[in-house]
Amino acid sequence: MLRSFVEKEQSGIVDSIFRHSFNIKFENIYFHVGNYAGGLSVLGITINSLYLSKILDNITLNDLVILKNDILKIYASNKIFEVNLLNLNEIELSIPKLDLSVNQYKMVDSSLKELDLGKKIGMDNNSISHIMPIFSRINQKHDSELYDLIKYMLGRGKGLTPSGDDMLVGFSSMLVGSGYPLAERWMNILSEFSELGTTKVSSAYIDAVKHGYISKDLKELMLNMNSNKSTIICTMQEVLQMGHTSGADTLFGVSLAINEIIGGSNNG
Repeated sequence: MLRSFVEKEQSGIVDSIFRHSFNIKFENIYFHVGNYAGGLSVLGITINSLYLSKILDNITLNDLVILKNDILKIYASNKIFEVNLLNLNEIELSIPKLDLSVNQYKMVDSSLKELDLGKKIGMDNNSISHIMPIFSRINQKHDSELYDLIKYMLGRGKGLTPSGDDMLVGFSSMLVGSGYPLAERWMNILSEFSELGTTKVSSAYIDAVKHGYISKDLKELMLNMNSNKSTIICTMQEVLQMGHTSGADTLFGVSLAINEIIGGSNNG
């Protein structure tokens, strides 16, 4: 997805700046630039921490950014910074196809329970009480109920990626990766939301999931779901490092999908 974008000449602006990263708003993508320790975003790059620090010390909001011939040029007020994309290693971040037994899904579910996600997620109790009955046996719900559920969750919560959005990313990723029968119907309904009504960052991540792409840490977790429990929990801990509550919210969405997969298998 990112490769098809960066092959085209683009102009944009610095849209948000943080302690260890910044975002660039191009016409058709929200592009993240961070350091290696911060993890790889599904729509972005990681660069050397020292060079990133120099960029962050000089850039301001709305600075011009040009992407041409695989060179990212950031026009700060007193200096032009360049990042050659050809010097970066490309990481394939498509949603992996899982081939797990019911017992393996149960071990992943058991691992998630050990994290006590209910105390870590960012969504308030009233909102959780609203969505949980709908997620219960969700494959039996009508399309209109699924539409209303997605609409309710989009943008719900605080931060750059509200909790409801992160849960949708985790849930959708597991449905698609598992090949669960609900996946196609769910993704078709999610795709009906062309205007997501949430933050720019969340919109970019949800759009990426629609196209079949996820973050590096989430993909690593999915790829390790056939491993032993200690490895699974270790990769879950990596996901938990995403944002303030984003990692926990994403894992909560994963757990909702796994509960449905296990329940569907038991009743199939």
